[in-house]
Amino acid sequence: GHDAGDRILRALGGLLTDVLRKRDLAARPGGEEFVVYLPGLHRDAAWQVGERLRIAAEDRLSTADRTVTLSVGVAPRLPGASFSALLKAADRAVYRAKESGRNRVEIAAMAEIEGYDHPERTAASSITALSKPHREKGYSAARLFNKTGEGGNAVVLYVRL
Repeated sequence: GHDAGDRILRALGGLLTDVLRKRDLAARPGGEEFVVYLPGLHRDAAWQVGERLRIAAEDRLSTADRTVTLSVGVAPRLPGASFSALLKAADRAVYRAKESGRNRVEIAAMAEIEGYDHPERTAASSITALSKPHREKGYSAARLFNKTGEGGNAVVLYVRL
């Protein structure tokens, strides 16, 4: 039911805290999804983080009544790409993961990211559930994204139950 789903979402938030580095940013834009910003990581390292999250969720959050699975999309930062473009590309990768049987990590193709360089609005503005340490420091997803500098290594993970 609804209460069980809420417990799983809270547990997944705790799992993100356990698996991610202190400098990473996790947010819940709504529903059964989380966005994770990984500054300083390359695509393959981010894929490994997604795999660790996926495996840990299944191992630690599943019960006798329900198996918890994650579908994860990875989008690496490219020069000129906006945060919104990365988020959209990672979201498309999540849909590919779901269409390919769920419970897997998919990496966005470069063409998916380059095609979204001119978003109408910044997706970061719709992400309000930043982690407490980041909120206390006045960070936003867009501010952290801009801190890495143009062409800096960074990756967005889109995680869906």
